[in-house]
Amino acid sequence: MKVNCPYCSGEIRIEYEGELDEDECHARECRHCGKTFSYRLCLSVEITDVSQAPCLNDGPHTWQPFRRVIRCNWVNMQRCKHCGIEEEVP
Repeated sequence: MKVNCPYCSGEIRIEYEGELDEDECHARECRHCGKTFSYRLCLSVEITDVSQAPCLNDGPHTWQPFRRVIRCNWVNMQRCKHCGIEEEVP
């Protein structure tokens, strides 16, 4: 994530590794001006790929075949491309 230093407006790239803690205040030294500034994490969720799901409204599922290993055996499966439900193919 890129942010601008609150002192000199220099662009700083912040890469966060570890647990995400929104309540914790973090500090970072600006590589442009050498001053230290603080920041807090704010996690957000973005909803993407909103689409119709006829199968959730009494319509048919649209199945896509795939294979999965279950108990050390390859099993033929199918997954609905709209709602994500999966089932074993007999």
